[in-house]
Amino acid sequence: MLAKAFNAIKRPMEIRLYQRSVAPTGYWAFAGKSDNGWDDDVYYAGMAAAGAGQYMDCVGVHYNEGIVAPSQGAVTTRQLSTRYFSSMLSRAVGPFGGKPACFTELGY
Repeated sequence: MLAKAFNAIKRPMEIRLYQRSVAPTGYWAFAGKSDNGWDDDVYYAGMAAAGAGQYMDCVGVHYNEGIVAPSQGAVTTRQLSTRYFSSMLSRAVGPFGGKPACFTELGY
């Protein structure tokens, strides 16, 4: 479906398409992936593994959980990584091998 939409939209006009942004919550209710939902990092990795990167111009990033300055370093603890700009960004764009990020929301 993504491939058909991408090709139909890009053909008649030059429109930038980005993958829908995920709203990170910092709450890891799904423990990766469950019938109720997917954690944001698992979602991004799944989209990339399915080849979605070839049908988007940039990765949609929804960074609304920033509770520390963007200059503060990343953390490796999964429960906190979306609160730090650099680790949140690498979780979103990392699976897509160099695709740029398109921010759809920034919040502090």
